Amino acid sequence: MKIKQISDNELQIIITKNDMFGKNMRGIFRDIIEQARTQFGFEVVHNTSLMVEAYPLSEESMILTLTKLNAEDIIGQEFFVEQSQVDEPWAVFEFKDLEDVITLSELVKDASQCASSLYKYKGQFELYVDDVNNIEESMRGHFVEYGEIAPWSKDYLDEHGVLMIKEQALETLGNL
Repeated sequence: MKIKQISDNELQIIITKNDMFGKNMRGIFRDIIEQARTQFGFEVVHNTSLMVEAYPLSEESMILTLTKLNAEDIIGQEFFVEQSQVDEPWAVFEFKDLEDVITLSELVKDASQCASSLYKYKGQFELYVDDVNNIEESMRGHFVEYGEIAPWSKDYLDEHGVLMIKEQALETLGNL
């Protein structure tokens, strides 16, 4: 299990089948909360409301985002998910340096045919992948091994980021 603190109220967790082996969901969440408390001081008390988002990475792993909600977040808000937002095939992965993106591109050469673009945003490299479902499941783990899932959309990056490679970024970098 790998936990990253995004903010005081938000965690990103990568969890594998091995982490879940022999545990029910309550046990898994108890382990996550305990590890987050120990590592980051992330406290969850009895009346804390948590929003949980889960995204599969492969058959072997998934990414969870836990967000603590305060009363202002909940009062007057309706939480719903539109059908169009479920199972989006695209994703954005964030990398600290270009070498990590290049290494990833070399590892996933078979996936390099999928549409991808590379941006630079706030000193990080953002790789937009149009359809992660076209990437073989055994290769999907490499994306979070070298980078992390980013919250940005392509439209956001088009507006705020610097486009470095418009099309076939994985293929272009994999052939360097």
